Amino acid sequence: MPEVISSKKKANNNPPKKEWTILGILEKIRGSLFRIIVALVVFSTIAFIAKDIVFNSILLAPSKVDFITYKVLCRIGESIGQSELCMTNLNLSIVNLNLSGQFMKHFWVSIYVGMVLVFPLILFEIWRIAKPFVNAKFRKNLYSAIPICSLLFFIGILFSYFIIVPITIHFLATYSISSVIVNTITLDSYLGSVITLTLAVGLVFEMPILLYNLSKFGLISKEFLKKQRKYAVVILLIVAAFITPGSDLFSLALVSVPLLALYEVSIFVIPKRIVE
Repeated sequence: MPEVISSKKKANNNPPKKEWTILGILEKIRGSLFRIIVALVVFSTIAFIAKDIVFNSILLAPSKVDFITYKVLCRIGESIGQSELCMTNLNLSIVNLNLSGQFMKHFWVSIYVGMVLVFPLILFEIWRIAKPFVNAKFRKNLYSAIPICSLLFFIGILFSYFIIVPITIHFLATYSISSVIVNTITLDSYLGSVITLTLAVGLVFEMPILLYNLSKFGLISKEFLKKQRKYAVVILLIVAAFITPGSDLFSLALVSVPLLALYEVSIFVIPKRIVE
C-alpha cells in the first residue's frame, strides 16, 4: 500500500511537459523569432546585393511600355479587334525628391523582398508554436495548410504583378484632367503602389484557407457560403473595381474572375456539414 501511495505522489509531482509551460512557450517563440530574423537578414541581403534584378528587372519593369503584360494585351486586342488594349502611350517619369531617398528605398525594399521570401518559414514557425495546443486532427490540417498557404500567397503576388499592377500603373499614369498638367511620379509613390498592391492581393488569395479554418471553428459553413453567394459576388466585384481603377470591363474581368473562382474553391474545400 505505501508503495502505491508513493508511486501516485511521484506521478503527481511529475513536472508538466516543457512545451506546455510558459517558459517552454517563450523559449519556442524566441527560437522561432531567431530563425525568422536570420532568414530575413539572409534573403534581404541577397535582395540588397541583387539591386539591378530587384529594381530594373522586376519592380520598375511595369513602368516600361515593353513590359510583357502590355505586349500580351496588345496581341489579344489586335486579335479581337480591340485596339484600346494596346497600352503604347505609357510615358512614365519617376523622380526622387530626397537626398537619401534612393538609398532608403533600396534598404526597405530589400527587407520587403526578404519578408515575402520568408513567408513560408513564418507559417511553419507559427505551426510549431501552436502544435501543442491543438488536437491531432486539426494539427494535421494545420500542417498541410502551410504549403497551400504559401502557394496561394505566391500565386496572388504573381497575379497582382503581371495583371493588376501594370493595369493600375497604366491607368493612373496616363489619366489626365488637363493637358497642362504633366504626371511626374515620385519614387515613393510608385514603389508604394506596387508593393501595396502586390502584398494585398497575395493576402487576398489566402481566402480559401481563411474560410476553411473559420468553418473548422464553426463560424461559417458550406451552406452559409452558398446562400450568401450573390452578396459575395457583389462584394468581390466592388473589391475588383477598387483595385483596378480602369473603367473597361476587360480589366475588371481579369481581376474579378479569379476572386470569384477563389470563393467557389472555398465552398468546395469546406466540409459538407451545417454548423448552427
